[in-house]
Amino acid sequence: MYNLKTTFTALSIGLASISANATFINDDAHFAHHWPTVGEENQAADLLIGNSLEYTIPGYYTVDVNEAGIDVSFINNVHNFGDADTANGQFGGFIINGLNDSSGDDISGISNFSAVGEFAEGAISFGSDWVSLSFDNLHANLGDSIHFDIDLSDSVSVPAPAGSGLMAFSLMLLFTARRFVKSAC
Repeated sequence: MYNLKTTFTALSIGLASISANATFINDDAHFAHHWPTVGEENQAADLLIGNSLEYTIPGYYTVDVNEAGIDVSFINNVHNFGDADTANGQFGGFIINGLNDSSGDDISGISNFSAVGEFAEGAISFGSDWVSLSFDNLHANLGDSIHFDIDLSDSVSVPAPAGSGLMAFSLMLLFTARRFVKSAC
């Protein structure tokens, strides 16, 4: 009887404590530098997000997506990005589409923004599964960088009552098994 009780207790505690860790690692995403208009892709690539550098525009910048954030590093001595005519749909910068974390959560914002250089947080846009950085009129130097974390909604999280329900079900099984063992004796 002790083994049965221990097994059900361990099972109920283990299942109740399962939680998904949101991450972009091993996610397929579409990277592209857009110029001169959104939709006109330069150097587009479908890449697997991992533990190494994902995307490079040679002579300009690199983009690395980690578990929950993005790092951009500028890799030339001096570069002035053009003045895109946004009123006519022009855009200079990059977009990453298909950012779906391991839990299926949508992007809800950014946090922990930091930059070395002129880049401003307001030049970051996002949607449910995409992030875009505008480099309009940006003057970038070697060593300039951008970092920010991606905040995710909890659209697929397991509600707290599910753990309680699982525990109640496990206890019901335990008591049923105990009654069965007593009646068999």
